[in-house]
Amino acid sequence: MLLLIGLLFTSCSESISESDLRAQVVFTGSEAADGCGWLIQVSEDLTYKPEDLDEKFKVDGLEVSVSFKVLASSYTCGFPSPSSPKFQNIKISKIKRN
Repeated sequence: MLLLIGLLFTSCSESISESDLRAQVVFTGSEAADGCGWLIQVSEDLTYKPEDLDEKFKVDGLEVSVSFKVLASSYTCGFPSPSSPKFQNIKISKIKRN
């Protein structure tokens, strides 16, 4: 919720940072087969596309603590269409298993 409020107030800035959030690593299927690949789910309604998830954290359902910077770009899953899922890109600065 705070992130969404922050996005509203910083919409003109390049990015915002989030620190030490509890999250879950989620695999949504191969990007080559129109899946979204690896995502970081912070809450039921807030999921991000990491641009740099280390291989050792690519475990579906893995509980992590993560710090990251929200980037201005976003990722659209599969063939782009109005109904395609879209996730804000993030750059992870720190991640550890819970």
